[in-house]
Amino acid sequence: MIGTFGKYISILSLFAFCLALLSCLTTDNVETVDGNKYQLPTQKQKELNSKLDLSYILSKCSDDNNGSVFVRFRSGRAFAAPIDRISIFKQEIVEPTVIPANTSTPLGCKNNPLYLKLINLIIKSEEFGDRTVILSDSPGILILYKSTARGFERLCRKYPSNKKIMKGITACYGPGEGNRSAAYYRTDVAVHGSNLKPIYWSCPAAMHKDGARLHCTVWYMYDEYFGVRYRYHETNITPDKFIEFDKYIQSQVRSIRYPEIDMTKPRD
Repeated sequence: MIGTFGKYISILSLFAFCLALLSCLTTDNVETVDGNKYQLPTQKQKELNSKLDLSYILSKCSDDNNGSVFVRFRSGRAFAAPIDRISIFKQEIVEPTVIPANTSTPLGCKNNPLYLKLINLIIKSEEFGDRTVILSDSPGILILYKSTARGFERLCRKYPSNKKIMKGITACYGPGEGNRSAAYYRTDVAVHGSNLKPIYWSCPAAMHKDGARLHCTVWYMYDEYFGVRYRYHETNITPDKFIEFDKYIQSQVRSIRYPEIDMTKPRD
């Protein structure tokens, strides 16, 4: 009887240990934000969504790649970027709109560019610091652009006395003092140039009384085929420096454009 009872206790202890272990594993894979729990990706999922080995791709290309990975959006715009300036993740690759004539050419080579939803372009500048600029196929950026433009107009209407003009930029601020006030900005196309439309961007208010505004988010259509998105902090880039800063961003985007392999066919 005692032996049976002892075995029963051992089984219960083992069961409790397994539950505790499972709880620890589950807890480690869950993140709580604002009271809501979010399941984090498992190691297997991380491996499936890992960054491509671009150096391996380049080793399979012919000599015409010049050390660059060739990519294209479905809207037709093509780019050639050195491997140290671009990050590509597997989940960002989409099916090509046109099957290449030479399917034996590895993906990412000049004759068989990768088709992507977005490009993570890494920019390094002594004056403006390091940035990651996201180039994206047009639909998503266009929606964000319209949303930010509406936010700018609403804030200007609601707080007209907080509207200011500065060196080709119109700023509208919400209620509050200094950095505790949210800000929306719009560039003057005549001053900024090179864009189809004015640029709108937003800077949420600081969460603490003496804090700086949170990261400012910029998104706009670079041309009718793709858009640009990036973030910066107003302590680094003040509003009066923004136009010069964005012109630098645009020069870096132009440096990786590769129109020789653009698709002339418009989006379906």
